[in-house]
Amino acid sequence: MSDFQDRTIQELYKLKRRGAQWHAVLAAGEVGIFGALDSGQKTVAQLAEMLSLNEEAVRRLMNVLLQTEMVEQYGEDFALTTLGGLIPASLRNFGAPSWERLVDHLKTGEGIDDSTWDVELDAREWTMTPAAINAMKCLDIGSTRKGIRILDLGCGSGVFGVAMAHRDPTSRITFLDTASQLKRAKETLDSVGIEAEIKWAECDPATELQLFEAGEPFDLIVVANRVHRMDVIAQEAMYMKLHSLLKPEGEMAIIDVFAGQEAGQEDVAIFDLESGLRAGGKVCDALRIEYSLKASGFRQVQFAWLPCEPHLYGLMLATR
Repeated sequence: MSDFQDRTIQELYKLKRRGAQWHAVLAAGEVGIFGALDSGQKTVAQLAEMLSLNEEAVRRLMNVLLQTEMVEQYGEDFALTTLGGLIPASLRNFGAPSWERLVDHLKTGEGIDDSTWDVELDAREWTMTPAAINAMKCLDIGSTRKGIRILDLGCGSGVFGVAMAHRDPTSRITFLDTASQLKRAKETLDSVGIEAEIKWAECDPATELQLFEAGEPFDLIVVANRVHRMDVIAQEAMYMKLHSLLKPEGEMAIIDVFAGQEAGQEDVAIFDLESGLRAGGKVCDALRIEYSLKASGFRQVQFAWLPCEPHLYGLMLATR
């Protein structure tokens, strides 16, 4: 048999494995296996009895789940992996109901306005920690940019604001978001014990930003993980508002998903498709954003990749 035939067989079975693993994860979530493992390790017999399932079928399923990142085995016991335990129970279907509507999206190009998309992004916001740390290094927070007044727009759980406060406790940071998101940010700050000059601004950045008044202008505004879900008109309205909130020579940092990093090509492609399907968004176009920023009054725009896991993010820095 030729090398070409060997590779073809390997690729076929790789594809079959991915399909089987996906369906195994969905089925395990639906019948309650992950929920049962939330309370501790279980044998196949225990899972079958608890969930009124066929023991032999459960054994087969568990052998496939071991090929995923969700389950591990200790002797006869099965347990959730660290990753499996981190994923909230409500999100262990990985957006399957939305993916089932992909054909409709392909026909119309319209997003389905999936309310669980934002919930899922919130739940995995911690995965942006390497990008936040990398971005603060790129911005030289705590050195050339020290003791400055910063706005964390749409702060969410505070991943970026906390990274800034950690690098420069003398910075003065305003966290702006809805009440529920500010609560998450406060919990993050409390958990890491950072002492910095913090202000809280309750404002929905999607609908109320134009009404926000800062009082004193900012040296730096950070806009993380927002632009990809906005159309050009909404982007430019936001840029013009934020331009007015900056000091002369003030800066705005956009941290978002940009195509181009070789290590992240597959994940960027999946994010682009999923964002379009579930939220009508798309991966950011650096040239398009630069044009909009300059049209909104910013005079200088720079771009850099954030070369860290998950290799999705880039940083655009615009100077007023």
